[in-house]
Amino acid sequence: MAGLVTINTLAVISADRYRAIVNRLCQHHQRTSRPTTLLIVLFIWGWSALWAVAPMLGWGRYVLDGVGTTCTFDFLTRTANNISFVMAMMMGNFVIPLGVITFSYLHIWRAVLDAKRRLKEQNVHVYAGRTNTKSPAHAHGSLKGQGHQGRDHTVGQRRHGREFLQGQNQRLRIRSETRTACTILTLVLAFVVAWFPYLVVCMIGLFGDRSQVTVTASVVSSLVAKTSTVSNPVLYCIIHPKVRRKLHVTLLRLLWSTSPRRSFHASSTSERSPARNFS
Repeated sequence: MAGLVTINTLAVISADRYRAIVNRLCQHHQRTSRPTTLLIVLFIWGWSALWAVAPMLGWGRYVLDGVGTTCTFDFLTRTANNISFVMAMMMGNFVIPLGVITFSYLHIWRAVLDAKRRLKEQNVHVYAGRTNTKSPAHAHGSLKGQGHQGRDHTVGQRRHGREFLQGQNQRLRIRSETRTACTILTLVLAFVVAWFPYLVVCMIGLFGDRSQVTVTASVVSSLVAKTSTVSNPVLYCIIHPKVRRKLHVTLLRLLWSTSPRRSFHASSTSERSPARNFS
């Protein structure tokens, strides 16, 4: 069930990043509210739980793996019940989420490229406007014309200054959203790499030569797939700078709280406190 929750969560996060980045670059983005986020999380766990309990209700079945230490769904018995369950679960919890992820990141990439192109055109426009506002004041030939040109020059500088600041904010948003999207994309790729060998083994067991599905192949592919739920937080801590800094601070606090020097200082303080209270 953890693997189902992982891939469905990554798909929802990818769709949310698509909505956030594309709409934010178009200047009409609204953050997802907390109640909506809670409903989405409950839906993900409910959807995954339905597929996890389906074999217990008669659609498909669970069997022990090659070494008999863990259970998995039966991908060797070629019955209509097992084949329909495995194919439906693969479509609903791998192919469709992967399609959502692919669609989201293709459109994210396109939106980022379009935003960068617009920023480049805006920078050229701002530079050209600054150049035009620097024309000499005596070109109008009259004192009144010089006054009008001075006011136009000031208004032009303010307008181009606002455009420059807007471009800077847009550039920072693009950089932040792109970094977040790349982090999620890395987690998605790690999940696909971990689960793809197991899916190949399942397809061979259902439609290919079952003699090729050895105990070693079944156990190794299953273990690699199940370790993806552990690798995700590790990768997230390595890739995301804020999470990495927070983890570093937490570890330092933990080491400081368990250090012998702090324990000695705490014990010395507790021993001196009764004396101070008595005096």
